[in-house]
Amino acid sequence: MNQLSPKSIIIISLVVVLTGLTFLFTHKNDTVKDLEQKLKPIELTIPVRYKIDITDVTITKENVLVTCYSNRPQETDRAPNITATGRLVYSGSCAVSQDLFRKTIYPGDLVYIVKLNKWFIVEDTTNIRHQKLVDVFYFKDEPKPFNGAIRSDIYIIRRDRSK
Repeated sequence: MNQLSPKSIIIISLVVVLTGLTFLFTHKNDTVKDLEQKLKPIELTIPVRYKIDITDVTITKENVLVTCYSNRPQETDRAPNITATGRLVYSGSCAVSQDLFRKTIYPGDLVYIVKLNKWFIVEDTTNIRHQKLVDVFYFKDEPKPFNGAIRSDIYIIRRDRSK
């Protein structure tokens, strides 16, 4: 394995520092908001397809309050585009309250919300103050799926991961 010489390391370090300084000087008049716009993460919709053998699943029913949230900073933590499972947010994902997370509902479980007639994948958690809640994700640029909160039965589909 080839190792870099001390001279090469210094040259690479200088290039990195100069690149950073060039960026700062070319954007010195930009506001923080301008820089956030230029550096914001890309929002992607990730199509997800599950192939489930019905003999390998557990189905549980719960009655919960259902709300919706977006990736606006006011509605999330410091990383609005990253879920509790470490994935990028996407349409079709949801968050569950911490009283349910990893007790009744696990990351990656499929959740069918009866009143919405839609499937979601559990990727995130809500603030600890919420109880028995499923929070449906939508992008801040999209229309809100519904207003307020609704009480609904949900069906939790969990694959047997031991196989």
